[in-house]
Parts: sequence; structure tokens; C-alpha cells
Amino acid sequence: MLIRIAQVPILLLSLLLLLPPHGFSQPLGTVTPPAGSVMESDGGELLRIGYLRREATGHPGERLLENFRQRLLDDTQFREALREAGYTGDNPIGLFPCDGAEDMVRRLNTREFDLAFTPATIYARQQADYQVVLKARRPGDSFSPGGVVRRFGVVFVSPRSPLFNMEEITADDLKEELNRQRLAVVSTQSVAGFHAPLLELSRFLGTRHSSAGYLWFENSNEVVKAVLSGLTDIGVCELSAIDQVLASNGLLDPEASESIQRSQRDRYVREVLKTRPVITDPVLMRPELAQRQSALGRQLITHLREASLEGDFGPIQYLTSNNVEYRGLVDLLRQFDRTVGEVVR
Repeated sequence: MLIRIAQVPILLLSLLLLLPPHGFSQPLGTVTPPAGSVMESDGGELLRIGYLRREATGHPGERLLENFRQRLLDDTQFREALREAGYTGDNPIGLFPCDGAEDMVRRLNTREFDLAFTPATIYARQQADYQVVLKARRPGDSFSPGGVVRRFGVVFVSPRSPLFNMEEITADDLKEELNRQRLAVVSTQSVAGFHAPLLELSRFLGTRHSSAGYLWFENSNEVVKAVLSGLTDIGVCELSAIDQVLASNGLLDPEASESIQRSQRDRYVREVLKTRPVITDPVLMRPELAQRQSALGRQLITHLREASLEGDFGPIQYLTSNNVEYRGLVDLLRQFDRTVGEVVR
């Protein structure tokens, strides 16, 4: 069962750690396609953009993608590139939502989309010849001057956990804690928030931790809120979500020095295990458009790199990438299946 924090009385959650009620997000329900989205061509070919309908995927949501589509249509040079490539008509760009991971994988395998905003796990599962052209960079992602963007995952506990004040945590200590209560986990589409920390956890324990003990949440921020509010005392998520939730509730000063932030953070959470860095979410393009000689493909990439877009986790910047950067992802997911066991991704 997927749990959203907004389903639990906010007053109760706030009293447990004095978190201000306004800091909690609203439930993430199914959003109807935004007005103006094109689902059918009005004559001529249609440039098809695919995305997950559900929010909190790490990419922009439907409304922002609709705004991006409109900016493309308003650009005279881009409209000309569309016409030269055979995409004609008054509305030659369509947004096509996918209702979950399986739906997106199936449609990618039939090469339905020209451009697709996908979680990294979906890219690893699809079998078509799509090319990675961009990767997402969000606040909290590790970034190097060479353009390497990575995310970290974490296993963490709250002050209510017996592990919080232990000088050294052993595998037996962690096993006892996991037997005592359920483990808060995120959507299986998050490599940094789900696969990487659970793989690290299994390696540390020397055994598999049954998914029957998982307490499922929509995204990493919701996991942090669940642990802080006392729904459970232990969780796995993307590392950057901890600071984001603490800061949004006035418990951490993002402008303070690193040492002060560490002191503030250590009052509310303890990192038990931290993962190795993993790749972020890609933008895929059909190889015909990804080729350098495709003026339309080049303009699409340029528009995305220059766009001001936001997701549920803050501003998103898109940086150039390629398939080679994602080779390690497939290996990580194979290790996950061998070590942790196959979980519906």
C-alpha cells in the first residue's frame, strides 16, 4: 500500500517533532491532462513527447511540460525546423502521459515517442534503440566540472530509534531494528532512493531484507517526513531529501556553514549507511533525432538545456549526456536483483 503523509492528521505529525503543518505537501493525486495538450494530430506528423503522468518522478510535471511545449510552438525558428522535418499542422507537438512504469516501458519498446522524460530505471528496462541526450541535475545532486552528476542514497534513523545514540552500529543491531518495525521506502523508480540504499543495506546485513517489511511512500521527501513524524523510525531515501525537508520546516538553515548544518541535521537524523553515487534521470530521443545532422534534434536539446523547469524537488537543469554514462546503471540493477531479490520496479 502506498502511503502519503497528507493522509495522516497533520496536527499529530507536527506535535511529534514540532514540525510546522504548512511544511507538509498535499497528496499527489492523478492529474488530468493539462488543457491544450495535444493527443491527436490535426494534420501531418506529430512530434510525440512521453512522460509519466504521476508527479514526483524527478522530471517536470504535466503543467510545466505543457508550458515548455507552448514555448517550442511559439519559437519561429523551431517551428521551421519542425516543418522541415515533416511535423506540420497547427499543433505539431503532442504530450503523451504514461500511466506507470509498465505502460511507459511498453510504449518505449514500440518507439512511440520522439522524446521521453524517463526515470533511470525505465531507461534500463526498455529494449528499443533510444539515445540518452540529457541528464537531470537537481538541487542536492553532486556535480563536478567535467559534467558528472550523481545522487546518493541513505539508510537513516530518527532519535526514537535505539540506533540513534549507538557509538557503533553492527549488522545485528540493524537486523534487530528492522525486526522491530517496518522500513520506510520510496517508489521503485528511484535508483538513488530505493535500489542503491537497499543494495547497501543487504550487503551490510549479509542477507536479504524482505519487502514484506516495507512501508511504501511516493517519494524521498515523504519518507523523511514519515521518519521524523514517528510513523516509523527507519527509512531509505535520496540523501538530499533530508536537508530539503528539514530546511522547509525551519529545522536547518541552508545558508549556514557546513558545520552548523551538520549540527542541525544531527539533532533529527542519523545516517546509518550511505550509498555510492549513482546516475540521475535521463531524457531519451529517437536516434534519428539524436543524430548531429538533425537540426530539429539539436534545437530540442538546446531548448531543454536553456529551459527554466522545476519538479517536485526544485529546479531542474538538463546537461548533455549519452548512453555510455548509463552502463553502470544496468549492472547496479542486476546486482540488486541478485542480492536483494526482484521487486516490481
